Amino acid sequence: MKFEYISSIGENIIISNKSLYLLKNYSGFDMPDTDRKTTKGYGQDGVTFNAITLKPREMKITGYINGSSRTETENEIDRLMLSFRQKETGILRCTTDCKSMDIECITTQLEVPYQKNWRFQEFTLNLIGPKVFFTDTSDNFVELTSWEGGMKFPFRLPVKLAHRGEPTVKIFNDGHEDTPVLIIFRGPAERPKIQNLTTGSYVAVNQQLAEDEVLFISTEYENEYIEIEKNGVRANAYNRIDPHGALDMTLKVGDNVLKYSSNSPAQTNAVEIRYRRRYLSI
Repeated sequence: MKFEYISSIGENIIISNKSLYLLKNYSGFDMPDTDRKTTKGYGQDGVTFNAITLKPREMKITGYINGSSRTETENEIDRLMLSFRQKETGILRCTTDCKSMDIECITTQLEVPYQKNWRFQEFTLNLIGPKVFFTDTSDNFVELTSWEGGMKFPFRLPVKLAHRGEPTVKIFNDGHEDTPVLIIFRGPAERPKIQNLTTGSYVAVNQQLAEDEVLFISTEYENEYIEIEKNGVRANAYNRIDPHGALDMTLKVGDNVLKYSSNSPAQTNAVEIRYRRRYLSI
């Protein structure tokens, strides 16, 4: 196992069995604890589950500083203190032999107990992941193109004219949980709409996009937004959302069929879907 912490100030701390910070042990990287809300009726056997939510993930990493001198060890302690400041949010990248995953986390405590010998100075790092899930380290991309085919050089007769592609795409979410999406809709378009035909949820914007405008829609909880970019400048378009739609559209676990549409019959725009799968453990 290899852990790489990327701090808010750009510091990278690597904890593994082949680094300056030697990994001793870790915990809290399995399935998180749950918070169960139940009710019990008169004479009822058992209980009724009303809601089950995941608690924030508590993680613990212990290791040693493999310094070559007392001075180096003390300098590395200062570096740990700087990187794992408790008021800053960072990214912990967890890498096994087969895969890498990220989790956003905050330091709750960094313990460096006093010891007379500077060799192999022990430290204990306690982290909390408020968003619970591990995710892909980068976005997955799916494009929906409005036009397919057309003349290519060198070409042969007869020439096939460009034709409109299917406005749907199937996305298989093989993560452990439903995942939010970032939708990028390039103009021109009139009342652009994205719908998950599998779940029935959709998001639409009552706005006409010019050819040089790009619509951004994020459905991530506590990070929902609708913005329109023009000439590199983004403007809030949240008030243009269709009142019958919602910004809670996600990719459910398994197959998802997404469809995009626009009121403009001559649209030539393209749509891009970005997402990061969510996992319950590494």
